[in-house]
Amino acid sequence: MTVAVLGSGNVATHLVKRLNKTDFKVKQVWSRNYQKAILLSNNTGTNAIEYIHELDDEVDIILIAVADAAIEFVVKQIPSKFNQKLILHTSGSLALSVLEKYSTQIGVLYPLQTFSKKTELDFFNIPLCIEANQDNALK
Repeated sequence: MTVAVLGSGNVATHLVKRLNKTDFKVKQVWSRNYQKAILLSNNTGTNAIEYIHELDDEVDIILIAVADAAIEFVVKQIPSKFNQKLILHTSGSLALSVLEKYSTQIGVLYPLQTFSKKTELDFFNIPLCIEANQDNALK
């Protein structure tokens, strides 16, 4: 499965690195600051996109890893052709419902850990709160 990560901060950076070691390969990264997306993509072997509408049609999952206050701004920019794809956010303070208007498959993947780009993490030791609107999305 392929993933697009929208964000380039601490959580996004660690998720891109970890996902690329699994069967979920990050294909694209986006950031409000394009230079940060380029830096993250160069460090992780992914492709940076400047605009959200450049999301590849073949992406299976869109993972929004931005500040909580920016999630609605970001999700509104995802083209409607992705409304059957799984869209996730990583906020522990926003409800799943903020994504409802944008896809039939939605979820939250919230790591219970403080992240720093300079500290390596072992995801096997990080508790995750996971919520989804469908069993398939939850899996």
